[in-house]
Amino acid sequence: MLSSLSDKVPRNCIGMRFATMEMKVFLASLLKQARIHPGSKSNYPPKFDKLSGMEKVSDGVWLSISKKSY
Repeated sequence: MLSSLSDKVPRNCIGMRFATMEMKVFLASLLKQARIHPGSKSNYPPKFDKLSGMEKVSDGVWLSISKKSY
């Protein structure tokens, strides 16, 4: 009985999950105060890398972040 229960319990410590959640909340609160738009180096329309097995932009995605004015 004990071995079947221990197989279903996550192996990570609770502190790591708390730290991950704390970082997500901090990032969300930071982005709430920012305006994100394409940077000056961005190419539009984006060129996708056809050799990659997934949808990958060949030149990368450049973003510009500025503070929101209320």
